[in-house]
Amino acid sequence: MIEINEVIMFIVGAGLFLFIRLNAHYLTGIPHIKILTISFYILFTAFILTILEGLFLEDIINFLEHICYALSSIFLLIWCYAVLIRKSVS
Repeated sequence: MIEINEVIMFIVGAGLFLFIRLNAHYLTGIPHIKILTISFYILFTAFILTILEGLFLEDIINFLEHICYALSSIFLLIWCYAVLIRKSVS
């Protein structure tokens, strides 16, 4: 069963996805932006999987959703390290 908070999360994520795609040339000034956008794209994939798990293959899609959440967090951690920690060490 699909819950309303999952749909709202998807809509907000879709808006952010559209914003990132339309303003990609402006975002190039952010350090290591590719790592950050990869993190978001994986997170957005998890939002899509959250809705799909309510429709079919609940256990498998739920597992993939949580893998996406973990991968997104890892990429965000890598981006934070690259921007914050390495900057202060240099």
